[in-house]
Amino acid sequence: MTTEHTPNGLIGASPKRVEDPPLITGKGCYVDDINLTGMLHLAFQRSPYPHAKIISIDTSGAKAMPGVEAVITGNDLSEKLNLAPSQVLPNMKIPPHPVLARGAVHCAGVPVAAVVARTRALAQDAASAIEVEYEALPSVSNAEDALKPGAPRAREELDSNVCYTMTKNGGNVDKAFAEADHVFTMHIASPRQVALAMEPRGIGPRRNRQCPRLSRKQDSSHRSRRRRRLRQQGASLPRGYCRLLSRA
Repeated sequence: MTTEHTPNGLIGASPKRVEDPPLITGKGCYVDDINLTGMLHLAFQRSPYPHAKIISIDTSGAKAMPGVEAVITGNDLSEKLNLAPSQVLPNMKIPPHPVLARGAVHCAGVPVAAVVARTRALAQDAASAIEVEYEALPSVSNAEDALKPGAPRAREELDSNVCYTMTKNGGNVDKAFAEADHVFTMHIASPRQVALAMEPRGIGPRRNRQCPRLSRKQDSSHRSRRRRRLRQQGASLPRGYCRLLSRA
């Protein structure tokens, strides 16, 4: 028996893309295209270790470089700025996630210090001048290995590497297996799935000193309401003091 599948709606169709012409002709606007008066640039010093204790951070060399406006470490920031999970499930273990690592790093590439400078090149050079001393700790990168007895813990403050356990019940599972014509057992390994945009989530903030209510943030993400709420909370601004613009 042969079944013919006919395209229905968007399935199997090749709709014409409407957002491409401005991007491929150089008329799009990315965060890197924004050039505000007096704009400063941000760069990070990141951890080369997947798991390590931070022994010391020497920022004196970066602070002494011309054009550097500020050098910030995790100890300079309030815990109110800690990153919140995108969703919370029942009995989920949620360790603190500071914007800049504080005391230890738990992921390769996590920001340890930040530099604000007058140009991007200056910011990157100053970030490279920051000296961080680490004490490497045992780590594990495979989820199955992380569940084995004696596996290194991803977070010292937790008692295991299990974030949460969710159970869903529905129907008679035992009966379904008993009556099935065939029962298959397989091992499926799925790589990490990450949405990769043409540019990272970035902003170009500008504050109107005469009227703070007119402060603007050019945003590469088009989730304006959520971004505005998070940035108002992070900057301790009252509601309505932040105007968020998302440009195509």
